[in-house]
Amino acid sequence: MGHHYGPLVPFSILYETMTDPSIPYSRLSRTTIALHWLTALAILGMLGLGLYSSQLPRGPEKFEMIQIHKSCGMIVFFILVARLSWRLKEGWPHPVASQSIWEARLARAVQWFFLLAPFVMVASGIAKSITYARPIDVFGMPFIPQFLEEKNEALNEALGWVHVTFAILISMAIVLHTARALHHHFVKRDPTLIRMLGRPIPLSKEKS
Repeated sequence: MGHHYGPLVPFSILYETMTDPSIPYSRLSRTTIALHWLTALAILGMLGLGLYSSQLPRGPEKFEMIQIHKSCGMIVFFILVARLSWRLKEGWPHPVASQSIWEARLARAVQWFFLLAPFVMVASGIAKSITYARPIDVFGMPFIPQFLEEKNEALNEALGWVHVTFAILISMAIVLHTARALHHHFVKRDPTLIRMLGRPIPLSKEKS
């Protein structure tokens, strides 16, 4: 008999799958879950910090916040590298609910977007900093040397546009992604969300 996934009873599913030896279960790897939530928090933090910095008037506080934003951006870049490397190594998780062809293609496109778009946003921010013809520090420690003799205004403006545009696109995608996850949980009543929270699900529910 199939399992019914309701939004208010995830613990019963967890208990049943872990205590009944006749029910094989699976879960996402700890690395996948950790990188997913670490990346989510890092990107949200960078978006919030960037928005806050942009609203400040010119002065010492704005300069300090921008430097913090740049330093955090360098750290986030390496988190993104780790996530991309892990995804290429492990492959994509199988969906836990049936999907139409267009839903499967859209889901894969969104997965690639969240894998690559943050790279564009962060890399364009780093490149924009380089166009100021100054070295880049990470919390006071020298990290990238000065490459240009003077500021490149045209390239600075172009990279700034790319940086802001992708920040907006990612913000919109996060809202849609969150809404979709809640739709899976409360409307479709499948275990997509609880799996990403680290809970095991019956193997029979996974769709290849």
